[in-house]
Amino acid sequence: MDKKFADFKKSLERIYNSKSLYRKKMDEAKVTLDDIKSFEDISILPITEKKDFFVDYPYGYYAVDFQDIKVYHASSGTTGKLLVVGLSENDLKYRINVLKRNMSMA
Repeated sequence: MDKKFADFKKSLERIYNSKSLYRKKMDEAKVTLDDIKSFEDISILPITEKKDFFVDYPYGYYAVDFQDIKVYHASSGTTGKLLVVGLSENDLKYRINVLKRNMSMA
C-alpha cells in the first residue's frame, strides 16, 4: 500500500469511527472500511452534500477535535443560512499548497 493511500485510509477510518454523520452515510450505502482497497474504490463512498453539514450544525461534522481548529470561516453562501467551516493546521497547509500550485500555473 503506497503512503498516499495509507494516509487516506487512516483518515477515512478516523472519520468513520469518530463522526456519526459519515458512519451513517457509509452504513446506509452498505460500504465498509474493508471495501476501500484502492483509490479506485473511492467511487463507492457516499457523497457528502451541503445539506449534510447542517445535520449536526454548526460543529458536529468536524473531523478533528475543537482544540485542533486554528481558523474558522463562515459564509451564508447562496442559501442565506450561515455555514461555519473550521480549518485545522493540516487544512491550512493543504490550502496554501493548492494556492501555490494554482498561482504557479497562472
